[in-house]
Amino acid sequence: GLDWPALHQWFADDNPHPGRMSRPTAWSFLCCAMTLLLMHRVRGLQQGLLVQILTALPALTAVAALAGLMLELRLVYANYLLGQMAAQTAIGFIAISIALWLRWRGMPWYRSRAVLNNEGQRIGLLGALILAVTTFCAMLAGGVATQREIESAISSGLLQAHRNYVNLVTLNIDLRLGQSVTISSRPQAGEHLHALKARGNDADALRHLSDLAGSFLPVGFSGIAFLDHSGREVLRAGRLAEHPEWSVQLKLPHAPRLHWWNDGLVLSARLPILSNGEVVGTVIAEQPLSALAKALKDIEALGQTSEIGICHLQHDKFHCIPQRFMPRVFSVPYSHSLPMSRAVAGETGIVLTRDYRRQYVIATHGPVGALGLGMVVKVDTLELYEPIREYLSIALLLSLLTSAGGGLILYLRVKPLVSEIERSRETIREQGERAL
Repeated sequence: GLDWPALHQWFADDNPHPGRMSRPTAWSFLCCAMTLLLMHRVRGLQQGLLVQILTALPALTAVAALAGLMLELRLVYANYLLGQMAAQTAIGFIAISIALWLRWRGMPWYRSRAVLNNEGQRIGLLGALILAVTTFCAMLAGGVATQREIESAISSGLLQAHRNYVNLVTLNIDLRLGQSVTISSRPQAGEHLHALKARGNDADALRHLSDLAGSFLPVGFSGIAFLDHSGREVLRAGRLAEHPEWSVQLKLPHAPRLHWWNDGLVLSARLPILSNGEVVGTVIAEQPLSALAKALKDIEALGQTSEIGICHLQHDKFHCIPQRFMPRVFSVPYSHSLPMSRAVAGETGIVLTRDYRRQYVIATHGPVGALGLGMVVKVDTLELYEPIREYLSIALLLSLLTSAGGGLILYLRVKPLVSEIERSRETIREQGERAL
Protein backbone atom coordinates (compact mmCIF):
# COMPACT_ATOMS: atom_id res chain seq x y z
CA GLY A 1 0.00 0.00 0.00
CA LEU A 2 3.04 2.31 0.13
CA ASP A 3 4.24 1.82 -3.44
CA TRP A 4 3.29 3.90 -6.46
CA PRO A 5 4.24 1.64 -9.40
CA ALA A 6 2.54 3.82 -12.02
CA LEU A 7 4.98 6.62 -11.24
CA HIS A 8 7.95 4.44 -12.18
CA GLN A 9 6.68 2.62 -15.26
CA TRP A 10 8.86 4.75 -17.54
CA PHE A 11 11.99 3.04 -16.18
CA ALA A 12 12.62 -0.61 -17.11
CA ASP A 13 13.90 -1.93 -13.78
CA ASP A 14 14.37 -5.43 -12.42
CA ASN A 15 13.01 -4.34 -9.05
CA PRO A 16 9.87 -6.39 -8.33
CA HIS A 17 8.56 -3.32 -6.46
CA PRO A 18 9.23 -0.38 -8.84
CA GLY A 19 10.32 2.73 -7.00
CA ARG A 20 11.06 0.97 -3.71
CA MET A 21 14.55 1.42 -2.27
CA SER A 22 16.71 -1.70 -2.36
CA ARG A 23 17.66 -3.32 0.94
CA PRO A 24 21.45 -2.67 0.61
CA THR A 25 20.74 1.03 0.07
CA ALA A 26 18.39 1.13 3.06
CA TRP A 27 20.81 -0.47 5.50
CA SER A 28 23.67 1.74 4.23
CA PHE A 29 21.60 4.84 4.99
CA LEU A 30 20.84 3.44 8.46
CA CYS A 31 24.55 2.86 9.09
CA CYS A 32 25.36 6.45 8.11
CA ALA A 33 22.58 7.79 10.33
CA MET A 34 23.74 5.73 13.32
CA THR A 35 27.32 6.93 12.77
CA LEU A 36 26.17 10.57 12.83
CA LEU A 37 24.26 9.93 16.06
CA LEU A 38 27.01 8.01 17.89
CA MET A 39 30.31 9.58 16.87
CA HIS A 40 29.78 12.57 19.22
CA ARG A 41 28.71 10.34 22.12
CA VAL A 42 31.55 7.81 22.34
CA ARG A 43 32.33 6.93 25.98
CA GLY A 44 34.31 3.72 25.63
CA LEU A 45 36.26 1.38 23.38
CA GLN A 46 33.19 -0.63 22.32
CA GLN A 47 31.34 2.49 21.18
CA GLY A 48 34.40 3.64 19.26
CA LEU A 49 34.66 0.27 17.51
CA LEU A 50 30.95 0.40 16.66
CA VAL A 51 31.33 3.85 15.03
CA GLN A 52 34.26 2.62 12.95
CA ILE A 53 32.36 -0.50 11.83
CA LEU A 54 29.24 1.50 10.97
CA THR A 55 31.37 3.89 8.91
CA ALA A 56 33.06 1.07 7.00
CA LEU A 57 29.92 -0.97 6.24
CA PRO A 58 28.40 1.42 3.62
CA ALA A 59 31.74 1.66 1.80
CA LEU A 60 32.23 -2.12 1.80
CA THR A 61 28.66 -2.63 0.60
CA ALA A 62 29.21 -0.09 -2.16
CA VAL A 63 32.47 -1.69 -3.30
CA ALA A 64 30.78 -5.10 -3.41
CA ALA A 65 27.88 -3.59 -5.36
CA LEU A 66 30.22 -1.97 -7.90
CA ALA A 67 32.10 -5.25 -8.34
CA GLY A 68 28.76 -7.01 -8.80
CA LEU A 69 27.72 -4.51 -11.46
CA MET A 70 31.00 -4.89 -13.34
CA LEU A 71 30.85 -8.69 -13.21
CA GLU A 72 27.03 -8.74 -13.58
CA LEU A 73 26.76 -11.06 -10.60
CA ARG A 74 22.97 -10.81 -10.70
CA LEU A 75 23.27 -13.16 -13.69
CA VAL A 76 25.73 -15.48 -11.95
CA TYR A 77 24.02 -15.87 -8.57
CA ALA A 78 20.32 -16.34 -7.97
CA ASN A 79 18.76 -13.40 -6.10
CA TYR A 80 22.06 -11.53 -5.78
CA LEU A 81 21.12 -8.91 -3.20
CA LEU A 82 23.77 -6.28 -3.90
CA GLY A 83 22.86 -6.24 -7.60
CA GLN A 84 19.95 -3.91 -6.81
CA MET A 85 22.17 -0.97 -5.82
CA ALA A 86 22.85 1.50 -8.62
CA ALA A 87 26.42 2.56 -9.47
CA GLN A 88 25.71 6.23 -8.63
CA THR A 89 24.36 5.21 -5.23
CA ALA A 90 27.43 3.08 -4.52
CA ILE A 91 29.81 5.92 -5.38
CA GLY A 92 27.79 8.23 -3.13
CA PHE A 93 28.10 5.87 -0.16
CA ILE A 94 31.86 5.58 -0.63
CA ALA A 95 32.07 9.38 -0.53
CA ILE A 96 29.88 9.51 2.62
CA SER A 97 32.05 6.91 4.39
CA ILE A 98 35.20 8.88 3.58
CA ALA A 99 33.58 12.10 4.82
CA LEU A 100 32.51 10.48 8.11
CA TRP A 101 35.98 9.03 8.62
CA LEU A 102 37.59 12.45 8.02
CA ARG A 103 35.19 13.91 10.57
CA TRP A 104 35.78 11.58 13.52
CA ARG A 105 39.45 10.66 12.95
CA GLY A 106 40.48 13.86 14.73
CA MET A 107 38.17 13.41 17.71
CA PRO A 108 39.78 12.74 21.12
CA TRP A 109 38.08 9.36 21.61
CA TYR A 110 39.69 8.05 18.43
CA ARG A 111 43.15 9.52 18.97
CA SER A 112 43.33 8.28 22.57
CA ARG A 113 41.63 4.92 22.11
CA ALA A 114 42.87 3.86 18.69
CA VAL A 115 42.79 0.10 18.35
CA LEU A 116 46.14 -0.05 16.56
CA ASN A 117 48.58 2.07 18.54
CA ASN A 118 51.50 -0.15 17.56
CA GLU A 119 53.27 1.09 14.44
CA GLY A 120 54.12 -2.46 13.33
CA GLN A 121 50.47 -3.47 13.48
CA ARG A 122 49.50 -0.45 11.43
CA ILE A 123 52.11 -1.24 8.78
CA GLY A 124 50.98 -4.89 8.67
CA LEU A 125 47.34 -3.86 8.30
CA LEU A 126 48.17 -1.34 5.59
CA GLY A 127 50.17 -3.96 3.71
CA ALA A 128 47.29 -6.43 3.97
CA LEU A 129 44.90 -3.81 2.62
CA ILE A 130 47.20 -3.03 -0.30
CA LEU A 131 47.52 -6.72 -1.12
CA ALA A 132 43.75 -7.15 -0.83
CA VAL A 133 43.06 -4.24 -3.18
CA THR A 134 45.66 -5.43 -5.69
CA THR A 135 44.36 -9.00 -5.64
CA PHE A 136 40.78 -7.78 -5.86
CA CYS A 137 41.54 -5.62 -8.91
CA ALA A 138 43.35 -8.51 -10.62
CA MET A 139 40.45 -10.84 -9.80
CA LEU A 140 37.99 -8.29 -11.13
CA ALA A 141 39.90 -7.82 -14.38
CA GLY A 142 40.21 -11.58 -14.87
CA GLY A 143 36.53 -12.10 -14.10
CA VAL A 144 35.43 -9.41 -16.56
CA ALA A 145 37.66 -10.83 -19.30
CA THR A 146 36.39 -14.38 -18.67
CA GLN A 147 32.80 -13.19 -18.66
CA ARG A 148 33.22 -11.36 -21.97
CA GLU A 149 34.63 -14.50 -23.59
CA ILE A 150 31.78 -16.63 -22.25
CA GLU A 151 29.18 -14.11 -23.42
CA SER A 152 30.70 -14.02 -26.90
CA ALA A 153 30.72 -17.82 -27.17
CA ILE A 154 27.18 -18.09 -25.79
CA SER A 155 25.83 -15.41 -28.13
CA SER A 156 27.28 -16.99 -31.25
CA GLY A 157 26.12 -20.45 -30.18
CA LEU A 158 22.56 -19.34 -29.44
CA LEU A 159 22.29 -17.39 -32.69
CA GLN A 160 23.44 -20.43 -34.63
CA ALA A 161 20.97 -22.64 -32.75
CA HIS A 162 18.19 -20.17 -33.55
CA ARG A 163 19.05 -20.26 -37.25
CA ASN A 164 19.12 -24.05 -37.19
CA TYR A 165 15.70 -24.34 -35.58
CA VAL A 166 14.21 -21.74 -37.92
CA ASN A 167 15.53 -23.73 -40.88
CA LEU A 168 14.15 -26.91 -39.33
CA VAL A 169 10.65 -25.44 -39.05
CA THR A 170 10.57 -23.84 -42.49
CA LEU A 171 12.00 -26.91 -44.24
CA ASN A 172 9.50 -29.21 -42.53
CA ILE A 173 6.58 -27.01 -43.53
CA ASP A 174 7.81 -26.57 -47.12
CA LEU A 175 8.31 -30.31 -47.48
CA ARG A 176 4.87 -31.16 -46.11
CA LEU A 177 3.21 -28.52 -48.27
CA GLY A 178 4.88 -30.05 -51.29
CA GLN A 179 3.41 -33.42 -50.34
CA SER A 180 -0.04 -31.85 -50.04
CA VAL A 181 0.28 -30.34 -53.51
CA THR A 182 0.81 -33.83 -54.94
CA ILE A 183 -2.75 -34.70 -53.93
CA SER A 184 -4.34 -31.63 -55.52
CA SER A 185 -2.25 -32.08 -58.67
CA ARG A 186 -3.30 -35.68 -59.26
CA PRO A 187 -5.27 -35.82 -62.56
CA GLN A 188 -7.50 -38.55 -61.13
CA ALA A 189 -8.70 -36.23 -58.35
CA GLY A 190 -9.77 -33.61 -60.88
CA GLU A 191 -11.46 -36.16 -63.12
CA HIS A 192 -13.46 -37.73 -60.28
CA LEU A 193 -14.56 -34.37 -58.86
CA HIS A 194 -15.51 -33.24 -62.38
CA ALA A 195 -17.62 -36.40 -62.71
CA LEU A 196 -19.33 -35.64 -59.40
CA LYS A 197 -20.02 -32.13 -60.59
CA ALA A 198 -21.49 -33.37 -63.86
CA ARG A 199 -23.43 -36.42 -62.68
CA GLY A 200 -24.09 -35.72 -59.00
CA ASN A 201 -23.65 -38.64 -56.61
CA ASP A 202 -21.44 -40.87 -58.75
CA ALA A 203 -20.60 -44.07 -56.81
CA ASP A 204 -17.59 -44.94 -58.98
CA ALA A 205 -16.13 -41.44 -58.61
CA LEU A 206 -16.57 -41.58 -54.82
CA ARG A 207 -14.95 -45.00 -54.65
CA HIS A 208 -11.95 -43.84 -56.67
CA LEU A 209 -11.58 -40.73 -54.50
CA SER A 210 -11.72 -42.91 -51.40
CA ASP A 211 -8.98 -45.16 -52.79
CA LEU A 212 -6.91 -42.10 -53.68
CA ALA A 213 -7.25 -40.60 -50.18
CA GLY A 214 -6.53 -43.95 -48.54
CA SER A 215 -3.29 -44.32 -50.50
CA PHE A 216 -1.93 -41.12 -48.89
CA LEU A 217 -2.76 -41.92 -45.26
CA PRO A 218 0.13 -44.39 -44.76
CA VAL A 219 2.70 -41.85 -46.01
CA GLY A 220 2.26 -39.25 -43.28
CA PHE A 221 -1.22 -37.77 -43.72
CA SER A 222 -3.58 -37.90 -40.73
CA GLY A 223 -6.69 -36.73 -42.55
CA ILE A 224 -7.86 -35.91 -46.08
CA ALA A 225 -11.18 -34.44 -47.16
CA PHE A 226 -12.47 -33.69 -50.68
CA LEU A 227 -14.94 -30.85 -51.24
CA ASP A 228 -16.95 -30.24 -54.39
CA HIS A 229 -17.08 -26.99 -56.35
CA SER A 230 -19.67 -25.55 -53.94
CA GLY A 231 -17.62 -26.31 -50.84
CA ARG A 232 -19.67 -29.28 -49.71
CA GLU A 233 -17.67 -32.15 -48.28
CA VAL A 234 -18.12 -35.27 -50.40
CA LEU A 235 -15.57 -37.62 -48.84
CA ARG A 236 -13.27 -37.84 -45.81
CA ALA A 237 -10.48 -40.27 -44.93
CA GLY A 238 -8.63 -40.36 -41.65
CA ARG A 239 -9.20 -37.74 -38.96
CA LEU A 240 -9.06 -33.96 -39.35
CA ALA A 241 -8.11 -31.60 -36.54
CA GLU A 242 -11.24 -30.17 -34.97
CA HIS A 243 -11.24 -27.36 -32.40
CA PRO A 244 -7.43 -27.03 -32.13
CA GLU A 245 -6.01 -25.41 -29.00
CA TRP A 246 -3.80 -23.14 -31.08
CA SER A 247 -4.09 -22.19 -34.74
CA VAL A 248 -2.40 -19.66 -37.00
CA GLN A 249 -2.67 -18.90 -40.69
CA LEU A 250 0.75 -18.98 -42.31
CA LYS A 251 1.82 -16.32 -44.76
CA LEU A 252 2.31 -18.75 -47.63
CA PRO A 253 0.49 -19.43 -50.93
CA HIS A 254 -2.99 -20.88 -50.37
CA ALA A 255 -2.79 -19.74 -46.70
CA PRO A 256 -2.18 -23.07 -44.94
CA ARG A 257 -2.78 -23.25 -41.21
CA LEU A 258 -0.61 -24.60 -38.44
CA HIS A 259 -2.51 -26.16 -35.53
CA TRP A 260 -1.62 -27.42 -32.09
CA TRP A 261 -3.96 -30.36 -31.70
CA ASN A 262 -3.84 -33.65 -29.85
CA ASP A 263 -0.50 -32.67 -28.19
CA GLY A 264 1.28 -32.04 -31.47
CA LEU A 265 1.70 -29.76 -34.46
CA VAL A 266 -0.55 -30.36 -37.47
CA LEU A 267 -0.16 -28.68 -40.85
CA SER A 268 -3.48 -28.17 -42.61
CA ALA A 269 -3.45 -27.24 -46.31
CA ARG A 270 -6.55 -26.29 -48.31
CA LEU A 271 -5.74 -26.57 -52.02
CA PRO A 272 -7.87 -26.13 -55.15
CA ILE A 273 -8.26 -29.04 -57.60
CA LEU A 274 -8.36 -28.22 -61.30
CA SER A 275 -9.69 -30.09 -64.29
CA ASN A 276 -9.15 -28.62 -67.75
CA GLY A 277 -8.28 -25.28 -66.15
CA GLU A 278 -11.52 -25.20 -64.17
CA VAL A 279 -11.74 -25.41 -60.35
CA VAL A 280 -13.86 -28.47 -59.68
CA GLY A 281 -13.22 -28.88 -55.95
CA THR A 282 -10.90 -28.55 -53.00
CA VAL A 283 -8.81 -30.93 -50.96
CA ILE A 284 -8.04 -30.47 -47.26
CA ALA A 285 -4.86 -32.36 -46.39
CA GLU A 286 -3.51 -32.50 -42.84
CA GLN A 287 -0.16 -33.88 -41.73
CA PRO A 288 1.13 -34.23 -38.15
CA LEU A 289 4.56 -32.71 -37.58
CA SER A 290 5.44 -35.09 -34.76
CA ALA A 291 9.20 -35.08 -35.31
CA LEU A 292 9.28 -31.27 -35.42
CA ALA A 293 7.26 -30.91 -32.21
CA LYS A 294 9.56 -33.36 -30.45
CA ALA A 295 12.69 -31.57 -31.70
CA LEU A 296 11.37 -28.25 -30.35
CA LYS A 297 10.90 -29.76 -26.89
CA ASP A 298 13.96 -32.00 -26.64
CA ILE A 299 16.75 -29.42 -26.65
CA GLU A 300 18.86 -30.61 -23.70
CA ALA A 301 21.92 -30.20 -25.90
CA LEU A 302 21.65 -26.43 -25.45
CA GLY A 303 21.43 -26.74 -21.66
CA GLN A 304 19.34 -28.06 -18.81
CA THR A 305 17.35 -24.80 -18.71
CA SER A 306 17.11 -24.19 -22.47
CA GLU A 307 13.73 -23.56 -24.05
CA ILE A 308 12.26 -22.70 -27.46
CA GLY A 309 9.13 -20.62 -27.83
CA ILE A 310 7.08 -20.14 -31.02
CA CYS A 311 4.25 -17.61 -30.93
CA HIS A 312 2.07 -15.41 -33.10
CA LEU A 313 0.53 -12.06 -32.24
CA GLN A 314 -3.24 -11.69 -32.26
CA HIS A 315 -5.44 -9.12 -30.50
CA ASP A 316 -2.53 -7.68 -28.45
CA LYS A 317 -1.60 -11.10 -27.11
CA PHE A 318 1.08 -13.61 -27.93
CA HIS A 319 -0.42 -17.04 -28.45
CA CYS A 320 2.27 -19.69 -28.01
CA ILE A 321 2.57 -23.42 -28.47
CA PRO A 322 3.68 -25.52 -25.47
CA GLN A 323 7.35 -25.46 -24.67
CA ARG A 324 9.69 -27.33 -22.40
CA PHE A 325 8.58 -25.84 -19.08
CA MET A 326 5.06 -24.83 -20.20
CA PRO A 327 3.24 -28.05 -21.12
CA ARG A 328 0.07 -26.35 -22.37
CA VAL A 329 -0.80 -23.69 -24.94
CA PHE A 330 -0.58 -20.28 -23.26
CA SER A 331 -1.03 -16.57 -23.97
CA VAL A 332 1.03 -13.58 -22.86
CA PRO A 333 -0.06 -9.90 -23.08
CA TYR A 334 1.91 -7.91 -25.63
CA SER A 335 4.84 -5.91 -24.29
CA HIS A 336 7.48 -4.17 -26.38
CA SER A 337 10.15 -5.27 -23.88
CA LEU A 338 9.63 -8.98 -24.60
CA PRO A 339 12.03 -10.65 -27.05
CA MET A 340 9.03 -12.18 -28.81
CA SER A 341 7.84 -8.65 -29.71
CA ARG A 342 11.03 -8.09 -31.68
CA ALA A 343 10.81 -11.55 -33.21
CA VAL A 344 7.31 -11.07 -34.67
CA ALA A 345 8.41 -7.62 -35.86
CA GLY A 346 11.10 -9.27 -37.98
CA GLU A 347 14.12 -8.34 -35.85
CA THR A 348 16.87 -10.88 -35.18
CA GLY A 349 19.23 -10.49 -32.25
CA ILE A 350 20.14 -11.47 -28.71
CA VAL A 351 19.00 -9.88 -25.46
CA LEU A 352 19.45 -10.29 -21.73
CA THR A 353 16.14 -10.23 -19.90
CA ARG A 354 13.83 -11.97 -17.43
CA ASP A 355 11.42 -14.62 -18.63
CA TYR A 356 7.94 -15.58 -17.41
CA ARG A 357 9.57 -17.38 -14.43
CA ARG A 358 11.31 -14.14 -13.32
CA GLN A 359 14.65 -15.78 -14.12
CA TYR A 360 17.46 -14.02 -15.96
CA VAL A 361 17.95 -15.54 -19.40
CA ILE A 362 19.97 -14.92 -22.54
CA ALA A 363 17.50 -15.10 -25.41
CA THR A 364 17.88 -15.02 -29.17
CA HIS A 365 14.88 -13.83 -31.13
CA GLY A 366 13.87 -13.68 -34.76
CA PRO A 367 11.10 -14.41 -37.26
CA VAL A 368 10.43 -17.94 -38.51
CA GLY A 369 11.09 -17.29 -42.17
CA ALA A 370 8.12 -15.51 -43.76
CA LEU A 371 5.51 -17.57 -41.92
CA GLY A 372 4.33 -14.75 -39.63
CA LEU A 373 5.65 -16.49 -36.51
CA GLY A 374 8.30 -15.48 -33.99
CA MET A 375 10.83 -17.77 -32.32
CA VAL A 376 12.81 -17.26 -29.12
CA VAL A 377 15.60 -19.59 -27.96
CA LYS A 378 16.70 -18.94 -24.38
CA VAL A 379 18.88 -20.36 -21.60
CA ASP A 380 19.13 -19.38 -17.92
CA THR A 381 22.18 -17.27 -17.10
CA LEU A 382 22.71 -19.25 -13.87
CA GLU A 383 23.56 -22.28 -15.95
CA LEU A 384 25.63 -20.44 -18.53
CA TYR A 385 27.75 -18.60 -15.97
CA GLU A 386 28.55 -21.61 -13.82
CA PRO A 387 32.29 -21.36 -14.78
CA ILE A 388 32.24 -17.75 -13.53
CA ARG A 389 30.84 -18.87 -10.17
CA GLU A 390 33.63 -21.41 -9.76
CA TYR A 391 36.26 -18.86 -10.79
CA LEU A 392 34.96 -16.23 -8.35
CA SER A 393 34.82 -18.67 -5.44
CA ILE A 394 38.44 -19.74 -5.97
CA ALA A 395 39.62 -16.18 -6.63
CA LEU A 396 37.92 -14.84 -3.49
CA LEU A 397 39.46 -17.55 -1.33
CA LEU A 398 42.91 -16.90 -2.80
CA SER A 399 42.46 -13.16 -2.27
CA LEU A 400 41.65 -13.61 1.43
CA LEU A 401 44.54 -16.04 1.97
CA THR A 402 46.99 -13.81 0.09
CA SER A 403 45.96 -10.69 1.98
CA ALA A 404 46.04 -12.32 5.40
CA GLY A 405 49.31 -14.16 4.73
CA GLY A 406 50.99 -11.15 3.15
CA GLY A 407 49.95 -8.86 6.00
CA LEU A 408 51.20 -11.33 8.60
CA ILE A 409 54.57 -11.80 6.85
CA LEU A 410 54.97 -8.03 6.47
CA TYR A 411 54.16 -7.50 10.15
CA LEU A 412 56.65 -10.16 11.26
CA ARG A 413 59.39 -8.71 9.07
CA VAL A 414 58.77 -5.10 10.10
CA LYS A 415 58.17 -5.71 13.82
CA PRO A 416 61.90 -5.96 14.80
CA LEU A 417 62.69 -2.75 12.93
CA VAL A 418 59.78 -0.88 14.49
CA SER A 419 60.72 -2.17 17.93
CA GLU A 420 64.30 -0.95 17.46
CA ILE A 421 63.06 2.46 16.31
CA GLU A 422 60.77 2.73 19.35
CA ARG A 423 63.63 1.78 21.68
CA SER A 424 65.83 4.41 20.03
CA ARG A 425 63.10 7.01 20.50
CA GLU A 426 62.73 6.06 24.15
CA THR A 427 66.53 6.24 24.69
CA ILE A 428 66.73 9.67 23.04
CA ARG A 429 63.79 10.89 25.16
CA GLU A 430 65.46 9.68 28.39
CA GLN A 431 68.80 11.28 27.43
CA GLY A 432 67.02 14.53 26.73
CA GLU A 433 65.29 14.46 30.08
CA ARG A 434 68.60 13.83 31.91
CA ALA A 435 70.25 16.64 29.97
CA LEU A 436 67.42 18.99 30.98
